Amino acid sequence: MKVLALFGLIMLTGCATIGRDFTFNSPSDIVTGKTTQEMVIKKYGSPFRVGYDNGLTQWTYARYIYSLFGDAKTKDLVITFNTDRTVKSYTYNSSLEDDKMKLMSR
Repeated sequence: MKVLALFGLIMLTGCATIGRDFTFNSPSDIVTGKTTQEMVIKKYGSPFRVGYDNGLTQWTYARYIYSLFGDAKTKDLVITFNTDRTVKSYTYNSSLEDDKMKLMSR
């Protein structure tokens, strides 16, 4: 039923937005082994999705904008935490032109 309602909304508006906006400025925003879950919450708020990666807690921050009339605009930040609640690793990906230009120039 939810899928049908979402499909109907997409057909009426031509786009769908999933997740909520967040700002990832640079790799210095998150320091592996030092940045804690509390610090991540303070900076990014509540995660869009939570889960596990090989038994370790993983949080995802995401913003996906899909359109019938253009390219999708997506970005996500996936953070995996050590058992002591510090960041073990993270991945940031974006299809936004500004982000792509900034990341490709590094």
